[in-house]
Amino acid sequence: MWLVASGDRRVSVWNGDWKRDMCCLLDWLTFPGPSVAPDGTKLKKGDKSQYDLLPPSLARFSPTESDILVYTGYGKETCVHFYSLSQKVVVRKTALTHWATGMDISPGGHLLAFGCQEHLVTLMDYEEGSFQDYTGHVDSVGVVCFSRCGQLLVTSSVSDVHVWEIIS
Repeated sequence: MWLVASGDRRVSVWNGDWKRDMCCLLDWLTFPGPSVAPDGTKLKKGDKSQYDLLPPSLARFSPTESDILVYTGYGKETCVHFYSLSQKVVVRKTALTHWATGMDISPGGHLLAFGCQEHLVTLMDYEEGSFQDYTGHVDSVGVVCFSRCGQLLVTSSVSDVHVWEIIS
């Protein structure tokens, strides 16, 4: 399975059979959002250029819960959603302090990492929802990526890259 997240708060879930050259749409999610940008600018319906004003839509499959899709993006609430693919509902959500501009889940599934425009990297405990913020970037953090072993987190902005050691 694979995901596509778009600027209009839609996430599509696909299943591919590459040997048969086939793809099948399994689910299409839409997360509601306000008609104004975070800075208060009114969004014009149908003007796709205004999606650049919004925080991105970010989605990942949970590495530990095969049924769960983790999503955050511009919406009515600043939060991360945990969506059940089998139940087709959001089974829980956790409030975020800032709109995320980057997101990743540790390979072991116990941590989520978020970057934001406020130059912060935030780690969230997957089960408890508790947070810890880390400073050090001088610009908006757009990329967060755990190493395959989960012991390192690489984060970047337009002007700097940080490598963080994750201590369990």
